[in-house]
Amino acid sequence: MKKITNSTHLEGYLFSHDLALKVSGENAKTPGVEFIAGTLEIATDDEGMNVVPVTFRYVTAKFASGKANATFSTLKNIIEKSQGNTWTDAGKSAWKIKVDTALGINDFYNAEGELITYKLNDGGFVHVVNAFGDDRNSFTADVVITGVNMKDADEEAGTPEIMVLKANTFNFRNDILPVDLVVKNSAGMGYFEGLEASAANPIFLKVWGVIECSTISRQIVEESAFGNDSVKTTSRKLREWVVTGASTEPYDFGDETVLTKDDLTKAAEAREVYLADVKQRRDEYLANKGTAPAAGAPAKAADFSF
Repeated sequence: MKKITNSTHLEGYLFSHDLALKVSGENAKTPGVEFIAGTLEIATDDEGMNVVPVTFRYVTAKFASGKANATFSTLKNIIEKSQGNTWTDAGKSAWKIKVDTALGINDFYNAEGELITYKLNDGGFVHVVNAFGDDRNSFTADVVITGVNMKDADEEAGTPEIMVLKANTFNFRNDILPVDLVVKNSAGMGYFEGLEASAANPIFLKVWGVIECSTISRQIVEESAFGNDSVKTTSRKLREWVVTGASTEPYDFGDETVLTKDDLTKAAEAREVYLADVKQRRDEYLANKGTAPAAGAPAKAADFSF
């Protein structure tokens, strides 16, 4: 299996954060370890509109090798000294941040026992910088595409017609990560449709693009028999990994030095084991609280029909 490309580069203003210094509990793999966890939000544009979050789950002061972790020091400095230096406090006078991270996912089971999986920027290296470079928002990833779906435009919400790529990428541990990517360019839609990717015919190639974050608002009007109508506005945040380019030729899927069906099958099986562990830990947590866990539908790690 080739070395997988999965990287995201972000530069922007420190918009806000909820980073916190914590200590691992007695049931942790390594109890009593100080670590930082939370979300760092970066405004990658000069208007403070495209706000991209980066999630840090467990950042310790030292690596397993004993070497000091510079990211821990930077995040700790943000916790202790960033008040008054965020976009919400200071606008363009906010600290300038550079993060090299990767596309990741978070999995959890909801109250109904259903698996919820969502994309995120997973950890990475953080630096406070004096100036921005030319690239402030980009991702590149090797992905296995197993299908495409068209999503109609929503005039009320102001969103265009898009193509959604059903895909899988991998993290640095070679864990398989199911992700949906978006294509808005008409030529790009034609290219991916022409690949004829399916669960039985996965297409492995490199894609790149940008992360677009926006808020979608919708008004709900209920007519009144008299007086004023009832008008309610609902909002939701939309975060899309938008593909703007792809390699001209897919990788040689099936080559043992690239990626094979056996590699995908083993990765999917490993994910099923991981999801079973996530569900078991959730069930044990609910049992300790005296709450019976909902059964939910069985989780399917990946959709390959070899």
